[in-house]
Amino acid sequence: MILKKSLRILIGLFALTASATHSIAQENRNALLPVDPSLRFGRLSNGFTYYIKRNTVQENKVIIYLINKVGSILENEKQRGLAHFLEHMAFNGTAHYPKNELLNYLQKSGVRFGADLNAFTGFNVTEYQLPILLKDSKQIHDALQVTRDWAQSVTLDDEEIEKERGVIMSEKRLHKGLEQRIEDKTDSLTYNGSLYGDRAPIGLEEVILHSDHKEIRDFYHDWYRPDLQALVIVGDIDVNQVEKEIKSLFSDLKMPGQPKLRKEIGIPLLGKNQFLVVTDPEIKQPAMDVTIKFPRLVVKTKSDYIEGLSRNLISIMSNDRFNEIMQLPNPPFLSAGVQIGGFEGGLDILTGGVTTKPGELETGARAWWHEMLRMKVQGFTKTELSRAKEVILAGLDNQYKDRDKLGADVFVAKYGDQFLTGATAMDIEAETKLAKSALDTLGVTYVNDLFKKYLKDTDRDIIIKEESNQTTVSESEVTRWINEEASKPFKPYEDKALQRTALIDNKPLGGQIVNERSLPDVGATELKLSNGIRVLLKPTKIKNDQLLFNGYSKGGLSQVSDANFYSGNLAATIVGASGAGNWSALELNRWMERNNTNVSPYIDDNYQGIAGSGEPSKLEEMMQLITLYFTNPRRDPIAFNNLMQQVKSSIESNASIPQAIFSDTVKTILGDHQFRKSPMPLQRIDEVNLDRALEVYRDRFKDASGFTFTFVGNFDIVSLKKLAAQYLGSLPALNRQEEVKDLHLFYPTGRIARKVIAGSELRATVVLGYPGRFDFSIESNRQMDAIAKILEFHLISHLREDEGGIYTVNSSLHSVQYPTGQYLYTINFDCDPENVESLILSANSEIASLKSNGPTDDDVEKFKAEYRAFMVQAFNDNGIWLDYLTNQLQIKGEPGPVDISARLKLITKESLQATAQKYFNSNNYVRIILLPKIK
Repeated sequence: MILKKSLRILIGLFALTASATHSIAQENRNALLPVDPSLRFGRLSNGFTYYIKRNTVQENKVIIYLINKVGSILENEKQRGLAHFLEHMAFNGTAHYPKNELLNYLQKSGVRFGADLNAFTGFNVTEYQLPILLKDSKQIHDALQVTRDWAQSVTLDDEEIEKERGVIMSEKRLHKGLEQRIEDKTDSLTYNGSLYGDRAPIGLEEVILHSDHKEIRDFYHDWYRPDLQALVIVGDIDVNQVEKEIKSLFSDLKMPGQPKLRKEIGIPLLGKNQFLVVTDPEIKQPAMDVTIKFPRLVVKTKSDYIEGLSRNLISIMSNDRFNEIMQLPNPPFLSAGVQIGGFEGGLDILTGGVTTKPGELETGARAWWHEMLRMKVQGFTKTELSRAKEVILAGLDNQYKDRDKLGADVFVAKYGDQFLTGATAMDIEAETKLAKSALDTLGVTYVNDLFKKYLKDTDRDIIIKEESNQTTVSESEVTRWINEEASKPFKPYEDKALQRTALIDNKPLGGQIVNERSLPDVGATELKLSNGIRVLLKPTKIKNDQLLFNGYSKGGLSQVSDANFYSGNLAATIVGASGAGNWSALELNRWMERNNTNVSPYIDDNYQGIAGSGEPSKLEEMMQLITLYFTNPRRDPIAFNNLMQQVKSSIESNASIPQAIFSDTVKTILGDHQFRKSPMPLQRIDEVNLDRALEVYRDRFKDASGFTFTFVGNFDIVSLKKLAAQYLGSLPALNRQEEVKDLHLFYPTGRIARKVIAGSELRATVVLGYPGRFDFSIESNRQMDAIAKILEFHLISHLREDEGGIYTVNSSLHSVQYPTGQYLYTINFDCDPENVESLILSANSEIASLKSNGPTDDDVEKFKAEYRAFMVQAFNDNGIWLDYLTNQLQIKGEPGPVDISARLKLITKESLQATAQKYFNSNNYVRIILLPKIK
């Protein structure tokens, strides 16, 4: 794939860039940052670099990155697209794994193509990612051999090159659309007229389709060389043994006889401002994008790190200001924001802007500039800075407490960045200590001065995006807006700092635990409370500082009348935008950010519930939030009106976007044109009523007796029992014993064909569906999931690898148990409009083959290997445990053991063939195709 070439905003503790601060003692501010002492770093005599770290958070898990300082910026005119082409070819044959043998070997090792095994190409980097789950000591050697082959032994077979052209064109076709058309018009300005504007990694169609094989091989020979390459390997490994293997395998990498100079190609600062208006018929929400560029400073010293930390603070505070404006009656924009982070070509950027309703661009743009200039002139307040610090400290504390639980994926990115940019990769302890020390001493004056430096009056780009038939604004007009806003008096900012700290005024008396039993199959305890609530407690040590929960009850929208459906469908969203108790949504969101906590209600087709996450130390506060959302949803007409304006604008905008039109059509057809299963039409938006929505919400949550809450994480079970009894046990109970109401909402039957004609891009989208009804069971579902995955193997092999007609394809199963068992197989892909019918024929031929012949031994072996590897890794995640227990409770009422071997024993060629024959019923067949308008 290609690395997205739009603005890359790097906000995060591991991606900080920039320079010094006067808040730190002058003698320390240029001190170099300490490198992670657990990192083994080395460089071979041929220039090849390696980074090795032992990480045993997940047993036998290893992640390997091969990083090349090679990207599209190194291409000449005849090679535009070949860096990305080479990335594809690395999976189509190497010295030790000819043609497709590499994919076959890795899939049989449990590595999923795309999901696990992947690569990307950017302007200055091509990176290959290989995560593996070790079965034996030989596998680490084999994995390193794969990366050694990528480094300099890709075969670049003539036949494979020709076959891959169509695949890459299919990937290029995926990017066609409004966003790509805008980028095509703005790239020259965005990259200041530099080479970057002409080196989009995906390349030119002419080069992709017709480049000489020699050009591809020359590019590989010239640039895939050891002085530009690094291997990063992190995981459950013997560091000394891996280092020995690296030296053995990679020391023979050769430099070219006359190596080309690898120049660092930058983007020049022009010292002037730039302006551009872009119009397109699909732009329904006018927008102003502002980008200000300045030199990149790499994080090597304490002062660099602190300035990067200050960027995070500025981003938090400025966006908090815009969020406040969004809570006002009739806010001047639909969205607004600002970020400071990394870009390309040796630059960093401040980027931001607004989207507005049609005809309101001037109002929105002026409001954005006024607030930005107010922040620049008056600065942020001490209370704003204090609040932003609390947000960062919450993240730091969570990261530090979980420092021994951070997986390999966290570290490979850090070490890769050190190789590419020279940024120092610190260990968690050192970074946390430095960050906390800096936050303690960082003053508002320094942060305000830094913001003034970034919001400068030169090297500024303004891009206006409007619909084609609208009267566009000129540069002089926008300049006038800015100057007029700068000359207006700025009202002093009044920080709406929260004075209260208690979420609820009075703690409930609570109920009692009336029954308790052990569930040894899943290592959980079940409680029954006096008001009927069922509570499942699953303590884990997966994370030190994480607690997740989900509480649900049957009913959902099935219990809501047709007349109230649209109001009910948005009821939980409305409450989320309004707040609870005496707390507005803005206040609650600020509180949750500062406390690293999230709690929110939901209402879907079959269930109503509340889900959340947070630190175990905030368990009582999470219980209080549950209580608030159950008993005291807040009525906020302003929040409601603003939300409905957002919904309306979204519907209006989607009406002109081909993929959105197509998606809405697919939902409508697969929902058999039932209004509950179809997107809400614009003409019915006025049916959403605030009071009816709150009425539905209160009805859905007024009876807690049918609720089941599941808690997963590192909690004290005694404390949780006590708090569950006190808070959950106090929730109202009516003992309604609701079920999911059968509204006879079925997938369609018969053979259905529909074409959607929209858009002008040479791109087609295909959705094929096989719907039906069945007697739902977990075992049937597993067999059906398995055949869907094996079908995907076949589709990738034939539609992509053999025919070159697609880039990616998805084959998936959607099934429901309540109120009636139903299933829907879907196959979807994008392709050239000319190839639609032949690819549909090929896809259905693969289904016919599975029905007639069943899967092969290789198919079953690959599926079982991938399933086993995924399941072993998945249950090292609290979120997966929560989903598993919730699904088991909803389907069976009782969670069963996770016995992977027993499950896989039931998956056979015969069972899968029978499944294909039973459920791929050609009498119920849907095909929906998006085609462009004929010019």
